[in-house]
Amino acid sequence: MSKSAARQKTVIFILGAPGAGKSTTSQLLADRHGFQAFQSGQVLREAAKNTQDPQLRELIASRMERSIPMPVEVYCRLLEAYVPKETGVGLVFDGYPRTVEQAMHIPTVLDSVNMSGDRVVGFILDAPQEILIARSAARFVCGTCGQNTREDAGCCDSPLLRRRPDDSIVPLLERSKRFRETLPSVREIFSSRWPCFDIDASSPQGEIVASIRERLQLVSEGGREV
Repeated sequence: MSKSAARQKTVIFILGAPGAGKSTTSQLLADRHGFQAFQSGQVLREAAKNTQDPQLRELIASRMERSIPMPVEVYCRLLEAYVPKETGVGLVFDGYPRTVEQAMHIPTVLDSVNMSGDRVVGFILDAPQEILIARSAARFVCGTCGQNTREDAGCCDSPLLRRRPDDSIVPLLERSKRFRETLPSVREIFSSRWPCFDIDASSPQGEIVASIRERLQLVSEGGREV
């Protein structure tokens, strides 16, 4: 039986090229508007170091090192570990889906956290290539807390900052190219089921979040834009 509108939560999928601000946007939605953020990159980095299953740990680490997308089953296992079955709040997926296979299996992913009957909305963040490159060059990963951060940001009490290997220029351009090649097919699959909006990621973060909130309101009122 489908959930009533009164009980429906909202599940957001945020897609975007490297440097588009997916993690920052998802965290702002969590901090300001009560969503739970599932930041796939951060969760995968943590799992590559800390997951007790050695085979899963090796699989994740190997694929991340080569920038190969994860199987859907990996996301489902991590979701079951990181997201309570009954959260009571909406959920934001940062950086998922990346491939046609992942897009096709979104219902499986939602079912793994008992959210298959909830409202689903997609947002695609994009900006000119020079902006994406500049942002990626300025970001670091904290080896202590695993968060994406900037050189002058205090992400935790004992930050250990390092650059992500895939943020160097050659792998960055390869990742961006792969994103743009797969996006039309991913968009087609997603928008055949749910509303999907384009967002100008060159805007300040506050404006990006405000644009997302406006479109969420449109969807809740019965509008739809693809």
